Amino acid sequence: MELPVRRRRVPGARRVVPPRPHGPRPAARCRVSGADLRPVAVLIRLGGAETRGNSWKTVRLAALAFPGIAPCLRVSVACLQQPRYSDIVRGCVFLAILALSACGSQPVEEDYPAKIAGIRAAKDEAFKTGPDSPIPADKKAVLLPLAYYPIDESYAVPATLEPAPDRVRIQVPTSTGKIRDIERIGTLKFTVKGQPLRLTAFMEVTEPRSSRLFVPFADLTSGKETYPAGRYMELDPTATGIYLVDFNVAYHPYCYYNEDYDCPFPPKENRLDTQIRAGEKLHKPEAATP
Repeated sequence: MELPVRRRRVPGARRVVPPRPHGPRPAARCRVSGADLRPVAVLIRLGGAETRGNSWKTVRLAALAFPGIAPCLRVSVACLQQPRYSDIVRGCVFLAILALSACGSQPVEEDYPAKIAGIRAAKDEAFKTGPDSPIPADKKAVLLPLAYYPIDESYAVPATLEPAPDRVRIQVPTSTGKIRDIERIGTLKFTVKGQPLRLTAFMEVTEPRSSRLFVPFADLTSGKETYPAGRYMELDPTATGIYLVDFNVAYHPYCYYNEDYDCPFPPKENRLDTQIRAGEKLHKPEAATP
């Protein structure tokens, strides 16, 4: 018989983000000699990674993954006129080369600090007044507002996802002594402060409809400045295979606030041999509990 443990999906917390506008967007067009042409192919390169798409949506997704990328983006257009192919006659080929390595700064928004500060403030408010707050009422005065490292744009970096050859399920221990199954999706490769790093991305087996990538990790701050069991990140799916790994939004699992929650520990492959001094941290070093 299982102990009464509050259950939720693998990630310890949902990241609170500002609402996004809804509604259809006009289709992309390119005009050559007065002709209204549709894009039919997109090629995106990031370092050694390459991916293809069939519309401007692919480019938009890449741009959304890397806000402020305009100085690093080069686009060339070649329009095809082949009457025998009706779907190509009105088409364009767009080559979008993301030359990020040539850029002098990380691809983040100009108002990036304000955006992260807004996310943190919204999360504090949700944890303070929300009905689903994981923080017990008698601990809110101590744990709120949540503690964070200063916002550091150098910890928001592009990453390529190398898909796993086989989506193998692995078992990881949890904070309540149980075992949780998670599915290995692939390896995120990126560079932070000149140091090449990699983290394995997972998905929760018990929620197959969820498409978000779950990235639990520990680093050399774990147990000293951050929760000993590690921290989490969640990444939205992209059509490009290119992701934004942003440690400024890394958060503690719910079991840090409330031991009734069941939180998976990061697997050994996701223990970084470096300090990630970004994202959520402990209020006081002595507040850490295994």
